[in-house]
Amino acid sequence: MKPKYKITTLNDNYFNLTDNNDEVIISGTYQAGNFEVIHDNPKALASIGGLKNNALILHQAAGHPSSKTMTKMYPKLNTTNLQCPVCSTCKIKKSPFKGMFPIPQQKLRFIHADVFGPIDQPSNSGYKYCFRVVDGFSRFVWTTFLKAKSDVITLLPKILLHIQNQANLKIANFISDNGTEFKNSTLNTFYENHSITHLTTTPYTPEQNPLAE
Repeated sequence: MKPKYKITTLNDNYFNLTDNNDEVIISGTYQAGNFEVIHDNPKALASIGGLKNNALILHQAAGHPSSKTMTKMYPKLNTTNLQCPVCSTCKIKKSPFKGMFPIPQQKLRFIHADVFGPIDQPSNSGYKYCFRVVDGFSRFVWTTFLKAKSDVITLLPKILLHIQNQANLKIANFISDNGTEFKNSTLNTFYENHSITHLTTTPYTPEQNPLAE
């Protein structure tokens, strides 16, 4: 059986670290989230030495504290070479994202759009969503509010045609995520009839459409 370890809190801010046989390995006190060892069981600690690094077991049982905190908690324990795979994974930083659409050199070359919501508290008129449309070149923003995501199907054609009429230019590319409010038979027909290329971002990659997200 793979050994398991757990911390049991007692009265008056005391705790025990026990194994799966309920043998106490260490005892101590905790205050404001910090643990201090006041007694340990050398025999029990030695028994787990061949299975895992003692410092790592105590580090995991105490909730993954920092090296500095570990030194204060276990002054007799060597934590110099402590390497926790969980902490290492959590500290991994995401690389800069470079997969965005190119910066256009003319208005209406790329029109970005997104819908966010529902908000927790609807407006007095019942609006729960915000619909945002952005021109990739000028960064001009058109914003309106919706009661349902499905309202995009009737509202989007009106907005895009209004934008074209105001700029006296044709929209070349319309960029959105893969939501069904943007991808449906009604809007697909609209895109085709007005020679608008509908481009969608990769699923779960909002970084590709930062102007609208």
